[in-house]
Amino acid sequence: MYQLLKKALEPYSLGNESLFIEKELHKGSWNSDLQTSFCRFLVNNQIPFMQLLPALEDIPFTTIEWENGIYRFILFEWIEGQHLTHCDEYIAEEFGKMARKIHDISSLYKSKSSVFPKKSQLVGYSQFVDNLRNKLKSTYISLKNLKMFDEYLETTEYHIENARTKHYDFIIQSDLNPLNIIWDKSKKIKGIVDFESIGYSDRIEGLAWLIK
Repeated sequence: MYQLLKKALEPYSLGNESLFIEKELHKGSWNSDLQTSFCRFLVNNQIPFMQLLPALEDIPFTTIEWENGIYRFILFEWIEGQHLTHCDEYIAEEFGKMARKIHDISSLYKSKSSVFPKKSQLVGYSQFVDNLRNKLKSTYISLKNLKMFDEYLETTEYHIENARTKHYDFIIQSDLNPLNIIWDKSKKIKGIVDFESIGYSDRIEGLAWLIK
């Protein structure tokens, strides 16, 4: 792994002494050109999102080969700050303001090459419910718990169905929650980090991520 990272960092002209490896990136995570372009768009519009560190010739990522596979390596600037694991009225208000700003700015994003998929996260939720139902068929559970579990799944399916929409006007990063917000000592948002994917959604779904 060390040799892999060393090879990936060569195009950035960084000294080895200034590098600290925190953890391995999530395997199978996002890496498309469109998403790196959107990252830059947010930063250029005063959203304190992760700032992409381009490789040589302003390329957003470097490509490396390892064990018969081709991988993209993306590097971001470090954001110094702290996580706030509690949430009071002031923090909730600041968080809400930032979410509204992201929604408004992202609605102005235009890509010259392609567009983000307009696929609701509800698709994944429905698949998760189906998986639970299939798992339930092969698992022993008491009648009391079975009834409670069925009621829970029925309630979940009801809300999923009623939350569906055909209007996907806002681009969201699908992991905008308090654990991915970096704050400074004066309780101001300093940075937004990490996300699973970026795509179009409706405003309500974006807000739902804040309270998940």
